[in-house]
Amino acid sequence: MKLFRALLVLSTLFFFSIAVFSGHIPDRAKVLLVLPVNPHARIVFGAERLAATLRQHGHETTIIKGPGTDTRPVTIEISSEGQRSAGEKFTIRTINNKKLRITGSDPSGALYGCLELAERINTDGFPWQIDMTDQPEMVLRGACIGVQKPYYLPGRTVYEYPYTPETFPWLYDKKLWIQYLDSMVANRMNSLYLWN
Repeated sequence: MKLFRALLVLSTLFFFSIAVFSGHIPDRAKVLLVLPVNPHARIVFGAERLAATLRQHGHETTIIKGPGTDTRPVTIEISSEGQRSAGEKFTIRTINNKKLRITGSDPSGALYGCLELAERINTDGFPWQIDMTDQPEMVLRGACIGVQKPYYLPGRTVYEYPYTPETFPWLYDKKLWIQYLDSMVANRMNSLYLWN
C-alpha cells in the first residue's frame, strides 16, 4: 500500500511538473492583450477575435491600447510594422515566461496572427512556447459571387437584372453579409468579386 501511495505521489508530481514546465497557462488565467495606441481596424478585429476565444476557454481577458503596465500572468502584444502590401506576413513568438508577441508585416498580417493563435488555442490549448512565421502564398484570395439569375427576366435581355430587394433579397441582408465576410476572414480571403 505504501508503494502504491508513493507511486501515486510521484506520478502526480511528474504530471504537475510537465504542466508547469510545458508553459501552458493555468485555467482561468488573466490575459492582457496590448495593442498600439492608435491600432488599425484590422488589428482591433483580430484582437477581439482572439479575446473571444480566450474567454471561451475560461481566461479573463482585457484589451488595452498603449503600453501595458498590468502584472497579469499572461500578456500578448499585438502590433504591425505598418508596411502596406507587405505580404500579410506574421510572426508569433514567446518573449519570456509570461509574454507572447504577435507581429504583422502589415495590419492584415497582425490580424492573421491573431486568428492563427486563436485556432491553436481551440485545437491544442494555449501554445505557450511558440516561434512561428507564416504568410499567404497568393496575393489575392477571394470569392466570386454571381449577381444574376439563371433565366431572363420578363421584358429584359441577357445580364439585365435590376438590383432590387425583390430580385436579389440576399444582396440586402446585412446579417447574412456579416456572416459571409466573417467566413472569408476565417479562411484568410482578402478579396470579394461581384460578377454582374
